[in-house]
Amino acid sequence: MTANVITQLEDMVEFDPKQGIITFCGRRAILVNTNGMGSLRQELIETLGRDIAKVILTRYGFSCGKEDAETLDIDLRSKGLAEFVLAGPRLHMIAGITQVIPDRLEVNPETGQYDMSGRWIGSYEAEQHLKLYGTDDESVCWTLAGYASGFSTVVFDTPMICVEHNCEGRGDDCCCWSLMPADECGPERGEIRKYFKPLNIHSHINLLEQKVSERTQALEASEQRYRELLKNLPD
Repeated sequence: MTANVITQLEDMVEFDPKQGIITFCGRRAILVNTNGMGSLRQELIETLGRDIAKVILTRYGFSCGKEDAETLDIDLRSKGLAEFVLAGPRLHMIAGITQVIPDRLEVNPETGQYDMSGRWIGSYEAEQHLKLYGTDDESVCWTLAGYASGFSTVVFDTPMICVEHNCEGRGDDCCCWSLMPADECGPERGEIRKYFKPLNIHSHINLLEQKVSERTQALEASEQRYRELLKNLPD
């Protein structure tokens, strides 16, 4: 990324403490303590379950990335797709999300083939997850992956998905990721797609209610058997 583009992005952060306003990329922004984001994460996981929490946080990140790219579209698209897509990692660093090191970038507008990979160093999300839950069995940078997916989807004008292969949250040295068109995700990555789809919270609630009802019925039946057993015991 050229120096003038980097300067242009950094100049998009403006503070007006007298008015109580911060603007970032031309829109109002707020500073949020990472512990606050960690508390939100914990609340979602413990209230709705890990799977639903992951969907919500992934889609939140996707929305943020998509909106940032749409805001920068007019200024950066003319500089080329490679320059444009690299603005996403730069914005992540300016916002204090993580250090981003792109390792590979291949852009071919003629064939529609886009391939990008890199590393996240010091992800706030991995840091918070480790603080709350310790080392995990899976990658945990859900908002980061969502952001990269949303940003690149706008840049390349095709659905893109970011896959996190390694993660500090599960004990790896750094978080390694790759971007690819959604239609290139094979069956082995089909599970990832669901985290980018709209969440039907009502169906999940109905399922939880059904499980609670089934568990209650099972407990009642068990209690009844216990009462009958006691009733039939010799004095």
